Amino acid sequence: MVNVFDEQNRLTGTRVLPLDEAYKAIGLPIRPPDVQSGRGRVLWATGSSAGLIYICLSDTPGSGPGYVAVVNAMTGILSGVIRAELPTATGRANPRFNPAGVIVPTLGAADAHLVIADRDMQVVAVY
Repeated sequence: MVNVFDEQNRLTGTRVLPLDEAYKAIGLPIRPPDVQSGRGRVLWATGSSAGLIYICLSDTPGSGPGYVAVVNAMTGILSGVIRAELPTATGRANPRFNPAGVIVPTLGAADAHLVIADRDMQVVAVY
């Protein structure tokens, strides 16, 4: 759920995020969160100045890719799902834990784009 506020910090509305619709769009089953086990439906979320909310879906295959729902914050409408495969960097490669060298992501958003970066490796992915 998202609360929407105006410039004077007054609540103007509440939107239910269309997570079920996002899971359907990528062909995965819709499973409710399990509070007992700590399993949720969202790994992280970030917003953009363009009014978009990027929500990384959990309950996806651990081998990747990651899926990020893109939702309009004002309307609550799902505008798409990004299939995100993180870039690799040789400096992140570890034969035991990270043989491919997948970057360590730091998240952000710029205008209407999701930005995933690894500052130490100087690698940036823009979706």
